[in-house]
Amino acid sequence: MAELSRIAEGYVTAHPNAGLPNAFGEYDLDAELMAQQIGEWATSGLLNIIGGCCGTTPQHIAAMVAAVEGVAPRKLPTIPVACRLAGLEPLNITAESLFVNVGERTNVTGSAKFKRLIK
Repeated sequence: MAELSRIAEGYVTAHPNAGLPNAFGEYDLDAELMAQQIGEWATSGLLNIIGGCCGTTPQHIAAMVAAVEGVAPRKLPTIPVACRLAGLEPLNITAESLFVNVGERTNVTGSAKFKRLIK
């Protein structure tokens, strides 16, 4: 959340699951602990919008609302325009960047059509 908040020029939203699914596909993170974590993100100025995803219940949402009540939303920063890409690591391409080659490894033996197009 900190990295996303640092580089995002727009609003930052978080809709976390109530923990990771257990062996039965259920979510065990209780509402109070989830709200505590969301509250830390909010008081650190990282969030504009919160919500919940898998495993969240009305109790989770109510606890999150209570945790952020009175906390100011994240202020939108002024960030220079750049090409911002995300993969395993963030990549920003700016006017100061040198040559950048973005792609993935290819295997021409897997497809005759692909091999012909490469040639």
